[in-house]
Amino acid sequence: DAIRGKQIAAILDFAARDPATPHVLIGDLNAGPPVSMGNYRQVLERGNADLVAEKHGAAAADALVTWDSRQPLNRRGPHAHQRPQRIDHVFLPRRWLGRFAVAEARLALTEPVVSIPGGARVTVADHYGVLVTLFVS
Repeated sequence: DAIRGKQIAAILDFAARDPATPHVLIGDLNAGPPVSMGNYRQVLERGNADLVAEKHGAAAADALVTWDSRQPLNRRGPHAHQRPQRIDHVFLPRRWLGRFAVAEARLALTEPVVSIPGGARVTVADHYGVLVTLFVS
């Protein structure tokens, strides 16, 4: 958490150099309710909005699982004992919410489309994608 916190701080510090430009922070932070909450809160406390939570509310957003220990790419991995969780995010500085609105926020890339030996199919990654569509309001 401490190392991730330093990385998050560096990214947010870089974005803060140009406050006139809307910066979107997107990615696999390996943090979010209830995993590594300090890191997730760190992003929010620096004035950012979780766009999935903005669209659906916090409780509904937390129910969207972006990393699932039950999916084939994760079932045999080192974290297979973990519960499914939302650890991939899209953040926008809150000050820009008046200019941009969230039209859509959902999971993407959840279908098993990649063929593997033995004839099975898996998803393109061990995490699902997060798709957010913004429009100028």
